[in-house]
Amino acid sequence: MKLTKLNNKKLLLEFPTRKEMTLSNFRISEFKEGKDGIKGMYFTVEKFIDIYSDEKGDIDFFSYWEGFNYSKKELSDFDKLFNDKSEREIAIIEAAKEIDNDGYIICMEEGDEITLRHELSHGYFFDNEEYKNKATEIVKSLSQSVFNVYKNYLYQMDYNDENMIDEMHAYLVAYDEEEWDECFNSLRGNKEILSKSKLLNSLFNEANILV
Repeated sequence: MKLTKLNNKKLLLEFPTRKEMTLSNFRISEFKEGKDGIKGMYFTVEKFIDIYSDEKGDIDFFSYWEGFNYSKKELSDFDKLFNDKSEREIAIIEAAKEIDNDGYIICMEEGDEITLRHELSHGYFFDNEEYKNKATEIVKSLSQSVFNVYKNYLYQMDYNDENMIDEMHAYLVAYDEEEWDECFNSLRGNKEILSKSKLLNSLFNEANILV
């Protein structure tokens, strides 16, 4: 795990493989925003597997997510509740000591620039009120029909209303044609989507320069 302190409130953790990243983060992430029976609660690895696997025992979680993000407060809440932390989880908790208590942790596979952009946009949405307000305004300016289709795609990806606008903005900032072909097929190349993506990228680039 490579640690980079971006500033006093942002910590970037890069992992050599997606497997290593996900094994380090899956309980922390799902404690923050997981399914019913897990979110905000203590759970064992067995409970996680039971909830996230299908009747054949298949589970795609460990190859699905390209990055993770959470606040240091959410990590601290996890630390207090889980008394059976793995060595990987403890390493993240130790690394987070590098930033302020109101800071933010970004996790990704080394060299994945699109994911870095996506996760950094979450960071700005988290700690920059002006950025958050402008990004929210741009996302909500989508026509209702496009907004609803986009939102429904994210529901299918297990995102919830609590973080919906943030996720909608992040996928537009880190617009990747291959990802949109796979995840948002009917909206790929949509003129509205491309227009809002351009606006959000300008907003992101401005925020990135100011850091």
